[in-house]
Parts: sequence; C-alpha cells; structure tokens
Amino acid sequence: MRPTLTRATACAALLALVGGAVPASANPAIVIDAASGETLLQQEATRPWYPASLTKLMTVFVALKAVREGRITFDTPLRVSARATSMAPSKMGFRARHAGDARQCAQDADGEVGQRYSRDDRRGVSGSVEAFANEMNAAASALGMHESHFTNPNGLPDSRLVSSARDMAVLGRALYIYFPEQAGLFDIGALRLGKRVIPTHNGMLGRYPGADGMKTGFTCAAGFNLSPAPRRTASG
Repeated sequence: MRPTLTRATACAALLALVGGAVPASANPAIVIDAASGETLLQQEATRPWYPASLTKLMTVFVALKAVREGRITFDTPLRVSARATSMAPSKMGFRARHAGDARQCAQDADGEVGQRYSRDDRRGVSGSVEAFANEMNAAASALGMHESHFTNPNGLPDSRLVSSARDMAVLGRALYIYFPEQAGLFDIGALRLGKRVIPTHNGMLGRYPGADGMKTGFTCAAGFNLSPAPRRTASG
C-alpha cells in the first residue's frame, strides 16, 4: 500500500515512444514516479528520438514560465501570422491576423506563441520562433534534459529536433512540480472553438481510470508518441 499523493505529484509519469515502423520491443520507453523521480521501468530511455508533438510540452513549460515572470498573461492576445497558418496540421484553423490567446494549442497556435505576430511590433513570448527555441533549449538544459535539442515550438519535422524518453519524462514531471496549479491543462477531453468541438487525440483520457494527460504526437519519422500521466490511487 502506498499513500495517495497530491494532484501535483501523484502521477507515475509514463512515457512511451512508439514508432509505427519499428517493432515494439525496440522502442524507447520509460516509467517514472513523479513524486520521487525514481525510474520504475526503462527501455532505451536515452536513445535519441524525434518527439513530434510531445515538443509542445516544452512549449507549454516556456509559456507558463513567461506567465509566471509577467512577460505575458493567459489573456495576452497573440495575432496569428502567415508563417503560423502555413504550418502543417493539426491546426486550430485560424486565419492570419486572428487574435487568439496563450492557452490555445495546435501547430498554428504554437507558432504564434513563439514569434512576432503583428505589424506594430508587439511580440509573443520571445519575439521569434528561433528565439523561442533558444528559450526551450535553455529550459531543457536547466532541467537536465541531456538528449534534447529544440528548433521549433510544435514538433514539425526537423532532423535537428530530437529528444528521448527519459528527457520527456523529466519534462512531464517538471510541469507538475513547477506549475501544479495548471495540472488541469493535461486532462481536457475536448474543447469548443466556435461551433466546432475538437476532441483530444489521447485515447487514455476517459478510458484509463485516473489518466491525467499529457500529450500525443505523430510524424512519419517519429511514429506514434505518447506521454501519459496516470495518477496513483491509495492501492496503486
């Protein structure tokens, strides 16, 4: 019997990177106890891997850090640029110059978080995608993510953008520890945008008791990626 932990630390931050073209036995995977950081299971956990949209966990970390530092707020308007709307799916479907806010997350929204977004020289978190990637890499270094290098905020294909199962587990744990008040971001089953209802891609939510996020991702090079965080119960 293990005691029930608080929401901020009660997840065994399970990370499995599953490449569709690679046998399951060869894929990187790790399970850690988020309360202690103890590794419970691992398989090639430090093997370099394309993280696909798991990259957005670092985008969220940097954005929440910017909110805490007072550089932006959750209601800061971020105007979508033509560069952001040209990015590959999945997208929210925003048009260029649409004014969203810092809580929206898709390829076009993540692009706007990082980059310059309007003619009057107002800026997102960092002023450009490249500068935002520099912040992502600085945060990764500070967290001890040794295999990671970020080049964009959305995980779209780039041979230089790499991470590992271990690093993503470190990042997932850090999100709960540094920003426990935002844990609800990771168990949203669907969101409404105008008349559209956009469901989560995470099949664990609503199907696995206690599942609490965190992120899915897919590119052809990365295969299917999953970083879930099931909460422990008193009998877990």
